[in-house]
Amino acid sequence: MGPKTSTKRPTEGKKKILFLILPLVALCIGLYKQKDNEIKRKEGQILPTVAAKDTAKDELQCVPPAINEFPEDVFTQEQRRGGFVAIHLAATLYLCLVLAIVCDQFFVPTLEIIAEALNVPVDVAGATFMAIGTSSPELYSAVIGESSFVTEGDIGIGTIVGSAVFNILGVTSVTGLLLWNQESSVDWFPISRDCLVYIFSVTTLICIIQDNVVTSLESVLLMMMFGVYITVMYFNSSIKEWGKVRWGYSQMVEEEPPR
Repeated sequence: MGPKTSTKRPTEGKKKILFLILPLVALCIGLYKQKDNEIKRKEGQILPTVAAKDTAKDELQCVPPAINEFPEDVFTQEQRRGGFVAIHLAATLYLCLVLAIVCDQFFVPTLEIIAEALNVPVDVAGATFMAIGTSSPELYSAVIGESSFVTEGDIGIGTIVGSAVFNILGVTSVTGLLLWNQESSVDWFPISRDCLVYIFSVTTLICIIQDNVVTSLESVLLMMMFGVYITVMYFNSSIKEWGKVRWGYSQMVEEEPPR
C-alpha cells in the first residue's frame, strides 16, 4: 500500500488567503478615504447641510450630513443611480460571506480545540470561548459603528444590548417551540449564574452611559469586570460544589472534575 497523497490542491490555500485579504484591502482604502474626507471638511471643501431655522434664535443651523461620517464612495451619485449600487450590494453580500466563513470555519472550531485541550467543561466553554467566538461580529460592528475608527455613529450599544435580548428571549422561545411537548432537562446553576452576571453587567452599563459619555477609566472597569467573570468561570466547579453543600442541591446534570 503506497503512501497517502494529499488531495488538497495547492491553490486552495492561496484562494482562501486572497479571499480574506480583499476585505482588509477594502478597509484600508476606506480609512484612507475617510481621512481625506476629514481633511476636505476642515478645508471647507465639504459644506455642511443647512438644517431648519431655529425659531427661538431666528437663525439657520448648519449640521454636517451623516453620510460624511463614512468613507467617500468611489462612485458618483449619477453612477449609483445608473445601476452601480448593485456593486455595493454584491460587496455587502461578499463581506457577510467572509464573516461567516471566518467565524464558523476558523474561529469557532479553533476555540473548540482550545477548550478541549484545556479540559474546560461544556457550560464554561459555552459561556467563555464560544460566547467570544459567536459574538465577534458584534465586536467588529461596535468597533466600526461606535468607536470612531470609521464612523461616529451610535449603533454599537443598541447592537450589543439588542442582540443579547434576542439571544435570551428569541433563541430560548424558538428552542421551546421546536421541542413543543417534549421535556428538556436544564441545569439551574449555569442559567442562574449567567443571568445574575448579565443583570449586574447591564446595570453597570446603564450607570456608565447615563451621562452619554464613556471614559477610558470606565472602559477599563468593564474589562476588569469581564476578567472577574472569567475568574469565576475558572473556579466554576468549586463554586458549584459549594452551592451544592450550601443549599443542598443534589440534582447535578453531570459531575465535573474539580479544578
